[in-house]
Amino acid sequence: MNTKWIRLVFTGLLVVILLLGSSSLAFAGGGSNLGKMPLEKARQVLEEKLLGFPGIAGIAHLEQAGEIIVFLENELAQNRIPAVFEGFAVRTEVTGLFKARSAAAPVAEAPVVAYDVSAARLNPVDPLVGGVSVSAYVAGQSWAGTLGMVTYDNMILSNAHVLALDLNNNFLSAGTTPVIQPGAYDWGTLDSDRVGALSGYIPITFSRKAQNKADAAIASIDFGVGASPGEQFGESGNFFISGTTTVAAGDAVTKSGRTTGVTTSTVYLTNASTTVDYGGGKVARFVDQIIIYQPFSGSGDSGSAVAKDGKFVGLVFAGSTSYSIVCKASYIIDGLGIAVEPTTPKVLESIAVAPATASIAMGATQQFTATGTYVGGTTADMTSQVTWASRDDGVAVIDASGLATGISVGSAAITANYGVFSDTASLQVNGAPVNPTANVSISMDKASRTAGKNLFGWATAAVTVGVPGATVEGHWSSPVTSAVSGVADSSGTVTFTSASYKNPAGLVFTFVVDNVIKDGVFYDLAGTTSETITW
Repeated sequence: MNTKWIRLVFTGLLVVILLLGSSSLAFAGGGSNLGKMPLEKARQVLEEKLLGFPGIAGIAHLEQAGEIIVFLENELAQNRIPAVFEGFAVRTEVTGLFKARSAAAPVAEAPVVAYDVSAARLNPVDPLVGGVSVSAYVAGQSWAGTLGMVTYDNMILSNAHVLALDLNNNFLSAGTTPVIQPGAYDWGTLDSDRVGALSGYIPITFSRKAQNKADAAIASIDFGVGASPGEQFGESGNFFISGTTTVAAGDAVTKSGRTTGVTTSTVYLTNASTTVDYGGGKVARFVDQIIIYQPFSGSGDSGSAVAKDGKFVGLVFAGSTSYSIVCKASYIIDGLGIAVEPTTPKVLESIAVAPATASIAMGATQQFTATGTYVGGTTADMTSQVTWASRDDGVAVIDASGLATGISVGSAAITANYGVFSDTASLQVNGAPVNPTANVSISMDKASRTAGKNLFGWATAAVTVGVPGATVEGHWSSPVTSAVSGVADSSGTVTFTSASYKNPAGLVFTFVVDNVIKDGVFYDLAGTTSETITW
């Protein structure tokens, strides 16, 4: 080989080796780019390198100290962390696993500290205020967190894992899941302690690589339930939260929680990414979180509203024995669209019930809805807020959700009431179910194929019922009996194919439509329900 080429190859290999060595040293603490990369960027690069490593509880950085902090679940993860990265000191802290739920009730664990907390926080309160026990209601499950605050647009604010997740980390249905105060873990019941219904939540992606910003949810407040926006329960006197603010390291913050009451502590970090354990093998990564020194919150304080100088900072949602984790107000407000300071109140002008008239059979049901119209023309669904009534319970009854049931033949007036406003609909109950009708037509055809000297033939039946999405049940009655079913397409048609027969000349193929069903309703059949074709 030419000497010149040998030198070039050798030089290239040397450069590659040096580059690889430099890269390895940088991760191990060599600091090859000293002074060239900002601290925040260096922290982000290290964070991406550490993502998914077991034992890593979180990461943050302190600008003033010029250092990166890595939180560890245990000391076994220590050897994964460099002492220096991109010229910046890397400090580790063993914090244990950050948790959003203990075995009995949601949220963070905390040191054993004696708190002078009133038992009233675990009892029903009237009006609703922040700092008391609350939870969603799921039959057979028991947990409790903290009602963070009643917002100024009259919503209950807390964590998603208090109002919108069951104990198996399944998200609950907005609009139908009841919310009780006190929570189920504190002996709250659906019959006597319902105060509202889950209205919305910020979804949580369970992954160590996710970019979750907040654990938060809201619930509507039932009609007739008293609530005091912004007010917080305090053993030495209630106080209020109004407006929002941000915090910096060293700031003092306060919260009122179900378990530890009113506590004040100091902000440690405001830019942390943390991995939070939700139990059952589910973990979620949160970014841009606030870290507060313990003692501050304990198990059952999830959802507590954190404030600085009376202004909303965020919600407690997780922690360890070392720190509490708080998701920021900005992400909560943007994600839920809530008001945390007084707004111009909406003035209700009227309510309207829909449908205005309806007809059902005895034993059947009809859902009614109520819509409120406000001065200025805006509207809102008030179905769960109005009081429903039937003026003739012998003909029809209606429950609190607006679902009416036919009892006997006749006509009943269905009324929705909200304060001085009301509207009425008419419900006719018939003596027997009135089934809808499907007009059936069948188009028969035949088809064939050859195999050697033999001809194989079959028949097709294109059945039109005019009901898109309906299940059509039928059968071939000849040459042999064979049951079939299919779903009608967007034009209301479904095609069935018979079995194939050798040398079918003279065979008679007959198809019969037996049922047309959609949404559990059997349609009456009209038109042609059977057809024949001869090969």
